[in-house]
Amino acid sequence: LYALEIFQDLQAKTVPNAEGVELIYELSVRPLIRHIFVTGVDERTRGELVRLAGTSYELARLQRLGRGIAEALTRAGYSFARATVASQVDDVADVCFLITPGPRVHIGTIRFLGNRAASNQELAQALKLAAPTPAGNQPGGLYDATLLSQGLVYVRAWYYDRGYIEVTISEPRVDVNEKTGAVTVEIDIEEGPMFRLGNVSVADAPGGQNEAYRRLLLLERRAVF
Repeated sequence: LYALEIFQDLQAKTVPNAEGVELIYELSVRPLIRHIFVTGVDERTRGELVRLAGTSYELARLQRLGRGIAEALTRAGYSFARATVASQVDDVADVCFLITPGPRVHIGTIRFLGNRAASNQELAQALKLAAPTPAGNQPGGLYDATLLSQGLVYVRAWYYDRGYIEVTISEPRVDVNEKTGAVTVEIDIEEGPMFRLGNVSVADAPGGQNEAYRRLLLLERRAVF
C-alpha cells in the first residue's frame, strides 16, 4: 500500500475478537497538488513541472526535482544556481519552485602555486584531460566545480608517473568576480621528493633464473619509481 505513493502514512493494528483478531489499516491519504508556480526556468522545464498538478504531494520528490534542475544549470555554466521549493498544504497543496540561476560563470585564470618539477603549462594540459569539451577546465571555459575536481586526478597522475608519490594537491580556491562572471582558480601543490627504485630482485624463478627474469622487468636501480 505504501509503495503506491498515495498515502502519507498508514498503520496496521489488530483488535482481538471472538474469532481471532481483526486487522485494521488506518490510512492517511496524501493531499493532491492543486497549483504549481515556477520562476526562473525555460518554458520546457516549466511545462514539465506544471504537469505535476493533480498528482500526490510528496515534498521529498519535489525537492529532488529542484536539486536536479540546479545541477543541470550548474553543468550549463550557472555554477551558483539555487533551487528552492516552498509549499502550502491544507486539504490540497500549492507548490512554488523558485529557481535562481545566477550569472553564467567562466574561468578567468588558473594559477598553480608551489610547483617546481612541473611547469604551469604541463599541469594545465593535465587538468584539461577531464574536460569533455575543448573549452572545459581552462581560461575562457565554463566553470564546473565537479569537472575541476576530476581534473585534479589527472594532475595527481602526472606527478605519480614521475615518482612524486607523496604529492599533495589542495582543493581549488575560487574567487568570483560578480561583475564579469569570471572566476580565478588557485591550486596549491606540495610536490614532495621524487622517489627512485632501490633494489629490484626476483625470487624463486623457474630454473633459478632470478637474474634473467629481473632483466625482463626492465626495472633498473635508481630509475624513477
